[in-house]
Amino acid sequence: MAQPMSIEGVASIKRDADEICRIVSESYFLKHPDCLKGNADRVKQMCKSDFFHHLDFLLTAMSTATSKIFSDYATWLRNVLEKRNMSTEHPFDSFTFIKEEFLARVGPLDHPVVIEVIVAGLVALRCNPVKETELAKTTKSTQTEYSLAISNGERLNAESLILKEVKNGTSLTTASVDIIQLAMYHIGHLWENNKISVAQEHLATAISQNILAKAYSVAEFSDFVDKHVLCACIEGNHHSLGLRMVSDAFETSGWESTFLGANTPNSAIISQIELEKPDVLALSLSMPEQLLNLRGLLDMLKTNYGAKMPNIVVGGLTINQHQSTIRHLSIDGYFVDAKQLYLDLKS
Repeated sequence: MAQPMSIEGVASIKRDADEICRIVSESYFLKHPDCLKGNADRVKQMCKSDFFHHLDFLLTAMSTATSKIFSDYATWLRNVLEKRNMSTEHPFDSFTFIKEEFLARVGPLDHPVVIEVIVAGLVALRCNPVKETELAKTTKSTQTEYSLAISNGERLNAESLILKEVKNGTSLTTASVDIIQLAMYHIGHLWENNKISVAQEHLATAISQNILAKAYSVAEFSDFVDKHVLCACIEGNHHSLGLRMVSDAFETSGWESTFLGANTPNSAIISQIELEKPDVLALSLSMPEQLLNLRGLLDMLKTNYGAKMPNIVVGGLTINQHQSTIRHLSIDGYFVDAKQLYLDLKS
């Protein structure tokens, strides 16, 4: 396995990002001139947006020497394109041009990780797609009913399913993870496979957020334990539903919890720590590129607090999918999901 990209290499790529984007775009359009027919300005803007999206995953994968981060992204991208009857040749060519530009801008010691990561992405674009699995084949009926309800925008039906579970003795966290979280994963899978629209996905999220709030009002709570947790989505993470479940797990276990929500700037997290002095800081990451923002926050915490900073636990889909990245982080622990955290708090 290649070594992580050097700090100098990462800085060089970030500094030259706009120039790399320009050169890669020109090379791409030279090979695919038909792409510029019609609204050329719009096409160029879309390509620029795609480039910087690729760049987020590339730098995260290279700075942690975790090629799976980029190959997973390439697999997701391939599936999205194929389900919409779009060619995977376009990202394949873009990745190839990006590799050439990266190698020209970093030192020889960084060449192995550049090649390893981008080749992993190129291979993933050429792999046969994974066969789809229907939710109904792998989950209980309540999970399936809830997934169907929120995908169809049936709020009252979905709400009654969760409230019934909680009122019948299922913990709020168990109902949240075993039903709502799994259903939301399925909703994301449906969008990826072009079976529902972005609007339907957003509606499903909004319904689930409202249902969590209602279920919280009828949940059972343990006695107060005089401990305080600060919960925040790392900067760039706009998906706060899982962290809401984590915050609820702490509160129903007797903790005081402050929930800062989605996309919280590092500076704001530092300010809130100074104000509240929590025992634990719980952070959520949804996408691999947010690992770089997490590293920045951890560096700030060390500088500001040293040994006096709160215990730090992290979680989210990115951590679950790439647990090897944890060894590069100065943290006190991680949680697979809110249910595992809840069981740990109760033990």
